[in-house]
Parts: sequence; C-alpha cells; structure tokens
Amino acid sequence: MQVYLEGTHLIIPWYERPVIYDVRAKPYVVESKAGSRDLQMVLVELRVLTHPVADELPTVYRTLGENYFERVLPSIIHETLKAVVAQYNASQLITQREAVSREMRKILTEKAANFNIALDDVSITNLTFGKEFLNAIEAKQVAAQEAERVKFVVEKAEQDKKSAVIKAEVRWRNAKSSNLNMFVYIVYVFAMSTYP
Repeated sequence: MQVYLEGTHLIIPWYERPVIYDVRAKPYVVESKAGSRDLQMVLVELRVLTHPVADELPTVYRTLGENYFERVLPSIIHETLKAVVAQYNASQLITQREAVSREMRKILTEKAANFNIALDDVSITNLTFGKEFLNAIEAKQVAAQEAERVKFVVEKAEQDKKSAVIKAEVRWRNAKSSNLNMFVYIVYVFAMSTYP
C-alpha cells in the first residue's frame, strides 16, 4: 500500500482501490463522569484535536481500518480522563485546570502515538460538579461572608471603644483644667476679698 499526497494519481481499476483519509485536525468532544480524589463526581467535557500521522496511514489502515477515530479515541480518552481526574480533588480541578489539561495531553499524546495518531490540542471545556459539592461551596462562601461581617463588627467595636476612650480623656483634661482654673479663680477671689 502506498500513500499518495494531494493531486492526480493513476490507479489500476479492479486492482487498486483508493482509500481517502482526511489528515486535517478534527475535533473530538467527550463527556465523561469521573471521581475526584475527594470522591466528588465530576462531569468533564474534553475537546481533543486529532489527526492521523500521514506517513503511517498504511499502518493505520491495516491495524485500525477507516474508522480509526471511533475505535481508538473513546477508550484511551475515557481511561486517561478518569485516571487524571482521580489525582486531583474538586477544588484543584477548578483552580489548576490548565495543569490538568497539560497532564491529560501528555498522557493522551503518548497513548495515541502507539496507534499512529497525533494530538494537536487537549482542553477541558466544561466541569460540572454534583449538587452536594455545589451546596458545600455555597455554604463555605456564606460562612466566609459571615466571618468577614463578624470581623468588621469587631473592628468597628474596637474603633468605637478607642474613640470613646479618647473622648473621655479629652473631657477629663478639659474638666481638670477648668477645675484648676476654677480653683485658681476662687483662690484669687478669696484672696482679693480677704486682703483688700
């Protein structure tokens, strides 16, 4: 079997039959449920851009046939996706999405190379978590907001306390100085009235 590039080629009828492969990159989208390290069920949507290795088309045809796409990709993608997702907990899947995609791409590229299939891109397009996890996240956010509110109330009370202490000190000083002035005035008046 010989691989012909684009263009016009002669074939012998009834002896040769053309098998046409599209070697352009094609998207393949997979949705799969997987369990994370913290046992949360995650529905992951993964998009893979793939194409056959042009130089190895005869081998691909002999071993996998014309529908290589449907025979190989689903099994290796599901297997890899479940293995990689199981290494991360749910919050890490959200925050380290790029790292998860890179790890999946690395493993998928190695596995697909065994079947003479090249991967151009692997990306996580969607992550959907179970209701329990979403409720837990919401409860955590509510608790964090409540903690912030309590912290603000405590800080405000401390500021009010400091303000009250400062005001009391000012009043005490004013009273002290006015009492002193009053005392001096009384002594002066008494002295003037006693010694005319």
